[in-house]
Amino acid sequence: MKKLLAIVICLVMIIGVTACGNENNNSSKSNKKSAGSETLTCVKTEVDEDGNKTEEKVVVKTKKGIVQKVNQTTIMETESEYIEMSLTMFEGFVAKFNEVKGITMKAEKQGENVIKQEIEIDYNKLDIAAIKKVVEELFGDLAKDSDSLLTSFEKDQLTFENFQAENLEGYTCN
Repeated sequence: MKKLLAIVICLVMIIGVTACGNENNNSSKSNKKSAGSETLTCVKTEVDEDGNKTEEKVVVKTKKGIVQKVNQTTIMETESEYIEMSLTMFEGFVAKFNEVKGITMKAEKQGENVIKQEIEIDYNKLDIAAIKKVVEELFGDLAKDSDSLLTSFEKDQLTFENFQAENLEGYTCN
């Protein structure tokens, strides 16, 4: 049951790039600047009580301090008996989020006990109304927690500082 909970939490973390905060464990950074643009890379690694490792890499591309794109890659180890169930659960999320303009997702099995998830969000193309609908369909009343943040994206441009506060708490990204 703990593995199922870990898988569900990992699914929820996928949404984190658009609407939820993350925790920090170990992080590193890299920063590339060119003509008012920055690329910031943050990495987090966690190991659960069974020794399974989850590695996250979040690459944030900004222009003049405004988030343009976010790429998140998650490599998650789990027991081999949970792989097919996990992929089946991910397929539903992937299909729903791929319906949203500005989001591209995929999840695939790598090896005997590893799942790789990738999500790319282009905030210039992101359809806020569509993502609100998907989050509501998938999470019902829990979607209310993300509604105010999503609404703020409609009114303001998403600054890196706002993105960092909501998604990269504890990370060191300059």
